[in-house]
Amino acid sequence: MILLNVDSQTWIITIVGWLIVFAALVVLILVFTLVPKVLKFKYKRNPKSKGEEVEFDANDNKYISGDETAAIAMALHLYFDEQHDEESNVI
Repeated sequence: MILLNVDSQTWIITIVGWLIVFAALVVLILVFTLVPKVLKFKYKRNPKSKGEEVEFDANDNKYISGDETAAIAMALHLYFDEQHDEESNVI
């Protein structure tokens, strides 16, 4: 059996290290459990929208139709596709 030469400073460093790790784990658990609750509280839905129909106004500027969304997406795709060099594909 090999006897290790362990003094009191080694035990103190070991215990402090374990305490730091467990404290960090407790802090992470608190962060991961509290952040969704804070976000849910901040972005609570409007109570009048529950159970009631929301009227859609086509002339309202807040809503974009599916055709407009598709046109914007296609324009962005074509724009970003042109930015790449075609010469890099040639050997």
